[in-house]
This record gives sequence, structure tokens and C-alpha cells, in this order.
Amino acid sequence: MSLPADHERLWNEALAHFEARRHSAAESCCQRAIALAPARPLAHALLAHLFHLRGLLRPSKFHAYEACRKAAGASWNDILSVSVTMLRIDERQLAREVLSHVDPHDPGHRDGLAAIAAQFDALGDAACARYFNDLAGSLAARDRPLKLPAHT
Repeated sequence: MSLPADHERLWNEALAHFEARRHSAAESCCQRAIALAPARPLAHALLAHLFHLRGLLRPSKFHAYEACRKAAGASWNDILSVSVTMLRIDERQLAREVLSHVDPHDPGHRDGLAAIAAQFDALGDAACARYFNDLAGSLAARDRPLKLPAHT
């Protein structure tokens, strides 16, 4: 298997274990995923959540910071996932800061502008939520096909 396929398989296993509340198995998968692809943020975010659930604040904070640091250059969906996780573990400042990695003018982030706006809203940042909502609306309006009146 290739590196991305192995990492993806481990990440999916980690999520499945986490959802089934098999936290030690999820932690193990995350550790192996990080060893395979240390620059990716999601395994760090899940580890932060797992350690937070166990009351282990120092390793939780370490992995929270690592997830946020490694989110630079990630997809909007990964950045949003990291932010949502940070909010779940009461790291509101990190949840907001990681959203700064979203470039509203990057075509790759364009599909996520409304979801990013909703996350800013969940964080209580109405100004940023409005900005991303307005930008999403203006881009959607610009891309709508022009409707010409019917000939009579």
C-alpha cells in the first residue's frame, strides 16, 4: 500500500474505533497515522479529544496545538474538523485561530465558506460569520446562470 492509502486506512479505523467508544484502539491508530504522515492534522485533533476525555490535559493541549499548527495548507474540511474538535475540548481560542488557515479567495476553500461561517457563528464571532456568509452568497450569485426573459 502507498503512504496515503495506509494513512487513510488508519484514519478511518481510528474514527470507527472512536465512534464505537474503543478509545485505546483509536489512540493506537492515531499514533500510527501520525508516524506515517506527521504533517497531517486530524490524528492530532482526535488524540487531543481522546486525552481530554481521559482528563489528561497536558497531552491533550500538546496534540491540540499540533493539530492547529499542522492545519496550515490543509483542506477547508480538515481545518473545519480541527476547529470543531477544538471547540469540543474547550479550546475556543484555538478553534477560532485555526480558522485563519482558511483562505476565502482560494478556489479549493470556496465550497466550505458557508460551513466556515457556521463555525464562526458557533464561536460567537458574528462579524467573521457574516463575512464568510456574504462571500459565499456573492460567489454563488456570480456563478448562477443568467436567466434571460422568454421571447414573446
